[in-house]
Amino acid sequence: MPNIDLSNLKVGIVGAGLMGRWHTKYARRLGVQVVSILDHDLTLATKLAKESDGANAYSKLEAMLSSEQLDVIHICTPLDSHFQLVSQAITAGVHVFVEKPLAMTAAETQTLLELAAEHGVTLCPVHQFGFQKGVFDSLARMDSLGDLLHLRFTVASAGAEGGTEKKQDEIIADVIPHPLSILQRLRPGIELNTQEWTGVHARAGELNLTGNTDGTIIDIAVSMNARPTRCQLELFFSQGKIFLNLFHGYAVIETGEVSRVQKMIQPLSGSLKEFFIASTNLLKRSIKSEPAYPGLTQLLENFYISIVNKTHAPISPAEILAVAAARDDISKRFLNIVSDDAEAIS
Repeated sequence: MPNIDLSNLKVGIVGAGLMGRWHTKYARRLGVQVVSILDHDLTLATKLAKESDGANAYSKLEAMLSSEQLDVIHICTPLDSHFQLVSQAITAGVHVFVEKPLAMTAAETQTLLELAAEHGVTLCPVHQFGFQKGVFDSLARMDSLGDLLHLRFTVASAGAEGGTEKKQDEIIADVIPHPLSILQRLRPGIELNTQEWTGVHARAGELNLTGNTDGTIIDIAVSMNARPTRCQLELFFSQGKIFLNLFHGYAVIETGEVSRVQKMIQPLSGSLKEFFIASTNLLKRSIKSEPAYPGLTQLLENFYISIVNKTHAPISPAEILAVAAARDDISKRFLNIVSDDAEAIS
């Protein structure tokens, strides 16, 4: 539970599907009042509302906004609905926590950020990977490991299984904000100059990107077809390495001693170390009742606290827009799925 009282915050959840259910669970665990659930399928909204201490169910956002005195709205709906829903919430003076990507394009993202500033509300996308314990552990140790030479992000997802080729590439575009937002956490102030990156889109559902950002080699591989599923980040330093399991939220940190003995025992010692860390991490997550989406609770807590304390959002508007612009660039050059209005941001 957070150190600050969040019980006065009134929250509405838009979207009663998988992510809406997780958002509801974690919001309630943080102590806020989940007072309303909305879904175009009123049956789904009613079911989740009954599980949320009698929250009210709605099928129209206009009705929810006019009937409830909300502080925060969570948007957990398909991407193509985000712009309209977020705009309505902002215009009503409600803070918005929205599943990534925040909007279809960087141009839409910029419009929403400007609208939020105009109405004095906070807008935050769910870039939760950067708020995992493993990332915090990495940040605490990075300076002792020397120069960051190479960052390698690898994901194999079943999220597009059975989908069309277009759907596979659309999901790749939806995954791209994850490595970019983690990079922002690891290297604050970094410029995401993806226009200089190269990439290979060998077939639908497959993308490999390579770039150089402030002297660090970036390698991003996203697959909708490879198995087993995985989501991991490897950081190679001049004096060590960090492996982050992003599905589970832990980090394994190795120092860079060079010796014959170290080379011999590394496979065994490394495996034992990861086994111990992974087991401990799983136990802690079970105790915290965080079985899925590690980092989401921490980001959400930071977001709520920023509202109560009237402080800066956990992810700045500049960071949000930089990720959106980079996603546009990558999607247009390598996936060919972004509309022309992406050119409005460069």
